[in-house]
Amino acid sequence: MRPRMASPSCSGCGQVLPLTRLHFRFALEVEGEQQALDSRPLGDSPEALAELVRTLESADAAELEAQVHFEASGVLCPRCRRRLLEVVGHAPAGPH
Repeated sequence: MRPRMASPSCSGCGQVLPLTRLHFRFALEVEGEQQALDSRPLGDSPEALAELVRTLESADAAELEAQVHFEASGVLCPRCRRRLLEVVGHAPAGPH
């Protein structure tokens, strides 16, 4: 006898989704991007460069990463899928 698979829960509303019901898998990745470099001069002094190095060394790498990168994945029911697509500007046509 094959083991029974557990029904997934919607990542949006928490509703348990029977395996026989239509549901949607999603993967979301959001990355920060900046097109222009900071053009402020560092200055010619070694002190200015040392200050920049101190600032970078004291920064928390995980916090900096969280500011520019986010990943999530899961399962959505049809209603939450529709809401997600509306939020990102890709509302589906028709009664999906």
